[in-house]
Amino acid sequence: MQPASFEIHFTASNFRPQYQRNNKKGGLKNLRCFPNCCNGVHASSGFCGGSVVVGVRAEHVRGRNQLAIFAEFCSFVDGVPQGHAAMHDVFTMERIQALSNKDIDVHAPWYTGDVLQGSHDEGYIYSINTFKRGWHYGWTSNRHTSVTQHVLCVYAFELDPATGLWHCICVAPSPPFQLYCRRRAKSRTPLASTSSTADEDEDDDPVKDEYDYDDDGDDPMDHLGNENGSEFLLPPSCVMEIPELADFCDTNE
Repeated sequence: MQPASFEIHFTASNFRPQYQRNNKKGGLKNLRCFPNCCNGVHASSGFCGGSVVVGVRAEHVRGRNQLAIFAEFCSFVDGVPQGHAAMHDVFTMERIQALSNKDIDVHAPWYTGDVLQGSHDEGYIYSINTFKRGWHYGWTSNRHTSVTQHVLCVYAFELDPATGLWHCICVAPSPPFQLYCRRRAKSRTPLASTSSTADEDEDDDPVKDEYDYDDDGDDPMDHLGNENGSEFLLPPSCVMEIPELADFCDTNE
């Protein structure tokens, strides 16, 4: 029996209609407060935001081969995400690594989905940007594109063991949103304090920057193409510390 059509679910209530994007050193352009503030409390300096949690139900994964989840920001034109992948596209491992390995290139557009819990018999819950290293989106804007809609587009890939190729089996965009820059944020606050720049920082806390973009842990791509076919699972201690997981489970009960 063929597996059911693949569907990805995530909590739409976490997303906002607009996000501020700041320029950082090194050419990074980070979204603030994406998809929402840290545990619901805004951080006026350093990183503010959280992980995005998505789920796949058991009926969509039973009988399938090894799966992998990725996500990227992209523009959203006429209801279609303008990202690097589309349904039925076929990718090599090398192509996926080039798009998602942020240890080598912090500007790489794809975020890898980590398995928080689950199996092919139970379904899966994935976390995107689990360790909250900043939400970089390198899209180039100008005065004529200020009303452009954007999404975080989540992709599901299934491995063909015979060829070693990865097939895109699902494209799931988030609710659309618009971007505004730091200058527009200033213009929105005519009575802004001269001594405080809350909401206008550039995430330039040097201690936080080191955490945001440096990771001496295992290569997040190691779970792809594993000989034993096992999925990459975060240790339980990490899972328990991810509040977005509890929020997702509460919403989807």
